[in-house]
Amino acid sequence: MQYQFIGYWGFGSPSELNTILTKITDEKKTKVFNFHQGITVGGISYIGGEEMELARGETLIASLSASGLSDSIDAWVKQENNQLILGREPFGRVPLYWAKIEKVIWFASQFKLLLPIIYEPSISIPGFYGYTCFSYVPTPLTPVENIFAVPAGTEQIFLEPEIQIQRHYDWRENLIQVEDKNNAITQLQTLLKNAINRQIIDLNSEPVGVFLSGGLDSSIVAALLVQEGIKVRAYTLDFGKNSFSEWEYAEKVAQHLDIPLMKVSVTPKLIKGALLDTVKALDLPFGDGVTVPLYLLCQTAAQEVSVIFNGEGGDQLFGGWTNKPIIAAAVYNKQENFIQQYLQTFHKLWGYEEKVFQQKIYEKVQYISAEKWVEFALDETFCTGLIHKLRRASLILKGAQNIHPRATNLAFSNGLVVRSPFCDLELTEWTFQIPGEFNLKGSNEKYILKKQ
Repeated sequence: MQYQFIGYWGFGSPSELNTILTKITDEKKTKVFNFHQGITVGGISYIGGEEMELARGETLIASLSASGLSDSIDAWVKQENNQLILGREPFGRVPLYWAKIEKVIWFASQFKLLLPIIYEPSISIPGFYGYTCFSYVPTPLTPVENIFAVPAGTEQIFLEPEIQIQRHYDWRENLIQVEDKNNAITQLQTLLKNAINRQIIDLNSEPVGVFLSGGLDSSIVAALLVQEGIKVRAYTLDFGKNSFSEWEYAEKVAQHLDIPLMKVSVTPKLIKGALLDTVKALDLPFGDGVTVPLYLLCQTAAQEVSVIFNGEGGDQLFGGWTNKPIIAAAVYNKQENFIQQYLQTFHKLWGYEEKVFQQKIYEKVQYISAEKWVEFALDETFCTGLIHKLRRASLILKGAQNIHPRATNLAFSNGLVVRSPFCDLELTEWTFQIPGEFNLKGSNEKYILKKQ
């Protein structure tokens, strides 16, 4: 069972700060653990689990893992050399938040845990506007002023509460490319198998779940698990006769792999009934229409398994269908601003502000630049090839700020841990070593993945 946490670091009275901490976590099974170093003071409460055992001299204060694997930390809090370090891995699986109150940095694994320390919380207009552009709130913003998210792939280092620096992990195109297609296919087979093996190391005889859509990514994950002798139960969504049906494809895959398949019915009534629970589970707003159905999927799976595998991340690694519109635009509309072309691929309210917002809201957002939230992701310093540039952007934006943290929050709320084999550092770095045409060959996306 994963715990959550909230803590503080900086200058102040430990007794007063501990009192605030106790009030925030009132009626929860918590215990305040104090850590002091030099002239700074610190304290943390672990919620929903036992406090971490810290050896003398250890710097790790708290950590979380979406997968539940002890050697795969996704978010962490450290104290080193009288500095506070808040960090996240580059896939963005587990969120981490912070706020500065006077000379104290407060940090938490959930956004809602920091709300009580903000005096008269107010909506962040940039955060709100960002949500209307992307259907998620772009980091480092949150929906509330003065609460911030640590961006994925970043270590936020506080030298003092008023002074901070950042260390980044950057996806980048490799100068040496694997030009031979057959060699690339062989290498990919090994990398996929290794990625699976790293995520089954703690499994014994208990079954695991796979969210199976019948598409390429989740089918490959299910097949690799079966090949490794893992007992697999598959779960798929059934939207009924009047909607596009995924379960028929999932059923064919399950039959081929000889694994049981559970169909999870999704109806308007069920969605309405699960809506509030989904909102609570998410912690932050996510506007993807499949979010509530995914909550229902987690809810069903949690009755039988404690570990869930998914195929999330495959689109980001291998140039899925979401890249096609921007590729076409880049080829045929070269005069148009590329960043603006990319913003249009989210199909949200960017570009329609004057038409959809009330005048008083429009006046507040009209000078906020949405481009600044995607400029770094599309920076040609890191990737010159179009496919690599789009994949990097998708990893940083759609993957790390939407898909993966949403999947983790939904899983955690149902007592599950979630494992995404495509979120593998070695595999992902390798995908920046292959030519773009290995991912998109004509109109055939994920070309090299389909050759497995």
